Amino acid sequence: MAPLNNSTIAASDLQDVSIKHSVQKWLKNGCPPKKMILGIPFVVATFTLEDPANNGVYAPVSGSGNPCPVTNTDGNCAYFELCRKFNETEWTIKWDEDGACPYAFRGDQWVSYENAASVEQKAAFASTKGLGGVFSWEIGYDDYRVLYLVLFMAIGALCTENTVERRVDCIFSSSTQTRAGVYAFEVEDIPIEYCTHVIYDHISFDGSTLDIMPNNPEYDVVQNGWDKFIDLKKTNPKLKLLMSVKSVLTSNLIQPAEQRKSFIDAIVGFVEAYKFDGVSIPWYGYWHGEGEEKGTLYKFFEELRRSFEAVGHPEWEANIMMRIQQKNIDYERICRVADSVSLISVFDSSKSRTNLLSPLNNGTFEASDTRDVSITHSVQKWLNNDCPPNKIILGVPFLGRTFTLEDPGNNGLDAPVSKYGTPCPVTKSDGACGYFELCQKFNETEWTFKWDEEGAAPYAFQGDQWITFENPASVEKKAAFARTRGLGGVFSWELGYDDYRGSCAVLITVFLLTIGSCFAEQTSQGHVHCTFTSYSAKRPGEYAFRVDDIPTEYCTHVIYDTVSIERSSLTFLPSNPDYDVLEQGWEKFFDLKKTNPKVKLLMAIHSAYTSSLVRTPSHRAAYIDGIVSFLSEHKFDGVSIGWFGYWEAADVNDDGIYTFFEELRGRFVAVGHPEWEAHLMIGINEKDIDHSRICQVVDIVSLVGILEHRTKLNHTNVIAPLSNHSIDTRDLNDVSIKHSLQTWLDDGCPANKMVLGVPFVVQTFTLADPKHNELGAPVSGPGKPCPVTDEQGVCSYMELCQEFNRSEWTFKWDEEGEVPYAFQEDQWVTYETVLSVHRKVSFAKSQGLGGVSGMNLSYDDYRGKCGERYPLTKAVWNASRT
Repeated sequence: MAPLNNSTIAASDLQDVSIKHSVQKWLKNGCPPKKMILGIPFVVATFTLEDPANNGVYAPVSGSGNPCPVTNTDGNCAYFELCRKFNETEWTIKWDEDGACPYAFRGDQWVSYENAASVEQKAAFASTKGLGGVFSWEIGYDDYRVLYLVLFMAIGALCTENTVERRVDCIFSSSTQTRAGVYAFEVEDIPIEYCTHVIYDHISFDGSTLDIMPNNPEYDVVQNGWDKFIDLKKTNPKLKLLMSVKSVLTSNLIQPAEQRKSFIDAIVGFVEAYKFDGVSIPWYGYWHGEGEEKGTLYKFFEELRRSFEAVGHPEWEANIMMRIQQKNIDYERICRVADSVSLISVFDSSKSRTNLLSPLNNGTFEASDTRDVSITHSVQKWLNNDCPPNKIILGVPFLGRTFTLEDPGNNGLDAPVSKYGTPCPVTKSDGACGYFELCQKFNETEWTFKWDEEGAAPYAFQGDQWITFENPASVEKKAAFARTRGLGGVFSWELGYDDYRGSCAVLITVFLLTIGSCFAEQTSQGHVHCTFTSYSAKRPGEYAFRVDDIPTEYCTHVIYDTVSIERSSLTFLPSNPDYDVLEQGWEKFFDLKKTNPKVKLLMAIHSAYTSSLVRTPSHRAAYIDGIVSFLSEHKFDGVSIGWFGYWEAADVNDDGIYTFFEELRGRFVAVGHPEWEAHLMIGINEKDIDHSRICQVVDIVSLVGILEHRTKLNHTNVIAPLSNHSIDTRDLNDVSIKHSLQTWLDDGCPANKMVLGVPFVVQTFTLADPKHNELGAPVSGPGKPCPVTDEQGVCSYMELCQEFNRSEWTFKWDEEGEVPYAFQEDQWVTYETVLSVHRKVSFAKSQGLGGVSGMNLSYDDYRGKCGERYPLTKAVWNASRT
């Protein structure tokens, strides 16, 4: 329907019918690229084939396809209807290389549509041509129920290119620590990898004595919450940490000059004592009028900043937080005296009618008194009144607002309501819920979802309950708005409302990740290795994973896994001869450079004989000859030698492996290919090797982050914990990624030589007693095989996320290991999510490692069954680039 390129098989009258050719025509005719916005259709075109056996592109059709149940239009369906068809019945899905678009067919029905890959390619094309942007046509055709991430995150990827550094503020409220059980949100839960600034909410002051009053004394003081907060800098030294000073007495405290000075002295003393980087002064709901007339608010900030300079801390920040529609304020003057102005974009809600919590634009249905109640209008007012845009930080709310409808049949915007909605079980507030509570509601029962085009935000209803909330699409639009207006950044309000426990499986930290894609500083260093296993090409139907499925745009290196070696002849043996050789898998692999010329392509060599082959000079020479010949013939960029599970105890002190790599790299130089790379792939907790010496003789040490010792126990355990567990027995005390990596560093391996492997595989167990389902619970054996991978104890993430969507599971987060796990009856699984992947990548970056490896692509959700395609691979790439 919307081919990116011309087709090589199209008739002559269709040769120039493509996006690229048509855009180029506009450019040649003098249209400035910045004036053009490229439309991407979310509608699906359907056809009925004349002959079901003739089902390729340009096959004859007898007419339009069957209407879909919701849109009910001949020849058209919505994306959300199509993906449900794909889930309910068996379709054959194809990719048109010329048009860079997917199509699918089943019987005589044939459909052309967009998916994440095709949208990303169109968005990338728009970016490379310098176009002004893209528009989605139209959002109502997207899968706004479950798959809203698929297309909007693809379009949002445009925001990651050519951005300047802006700030992303995160707010932590210590009151969330008092929540029951797993929902207690503490300092350690703050995802600092997504924040440039974190604000601790809050302290207040006694009006007479000016003594500090903590918000949650038990946590803030007794449990050292403030101290733990400052310790976040040990993980991220660049992080800015502010304390929110909130009091209904603030406006009184700043009016008399003497009292204002005492208030400022108390603030300075607190910031200095606890080593904060400044303060945020909320100024909403506390205004008494007289202070404005005397200008004391502006004097307060002027004097506060001068006091910061006087004590030798001009870098401390004085932030003011107020409602975006704050009245009785001199916008230009407050922006001049404060370092930054955080605008809360939650608009006062009518209790009598449904309305959006934070609309981007005005609604045409609104009455005259609410006609100007929107983010766009309110921000423009600040800009028109001479507030510099880089001083403004736009707030994005993570909470949902709930209503009870008077008439469930009248459920649109501006419908009459009788009261606020039913309180949610954790937040327990009238009219407000956390996103983590909403997404659980949405997964557990049937809701109707709508998108308000004008407000650019979703809402949902079920029975008499009506909810306005944010989702990734609306957050992306707010972040993009802030970027296009040149604002200083955005802030999340607040962390304790996000899905911080991964209750919804595939939507973890979507808000912060979406914001971060537009505002985090982009970097280019660091390898991202992707592993392709050719045996995955044998999987049935659409689950076959082939070279063409490799997303090279998210990889700096791709490793083809694997060849082995015949011991006597030293012949290389393909792992899947039918695909590797007969279907020309190796040749197709090299062709990936046509799409991404910069990608490095390596061949993995795994053999149980490697340790014996490298022991003698003659075997080493023959082995190296074979490698050089293979690389030359198939045009690879190097090799990755697997060295796990094959070590023989007698070889521990043998020089063979070190000499082998020295000679291999020397041979690469001798044959005129000094750029060829020699990698060693090895378990991260491998001890029977000289860490320092091996790192000297290889280009890269790829450390597999699966801690196999943990998977072989008779109790539940996470597969790749970042840190050690307090429940670990003596033999497991040092079995974690952090400890194992530290051993390599302590032994003298340069950090930039190491690439950390993040496993995409899922480890499954069968519980001995379903009632005992915690970490360390006894197991009777591996879990049930999954239908595609069909292995005892192992599943792919793609299979697991579909299982989560089909049935009811309980989700937990391991605070120490920093990974999730889940259980249902006697089945228990440990796996990675977007959040845990980001934590591992952030750790790798903090240690100065050379990069990260996703292991392996065929375990990711490469068909987008649960949302966007390649969520884990993209998480590795995005986290490594921010």
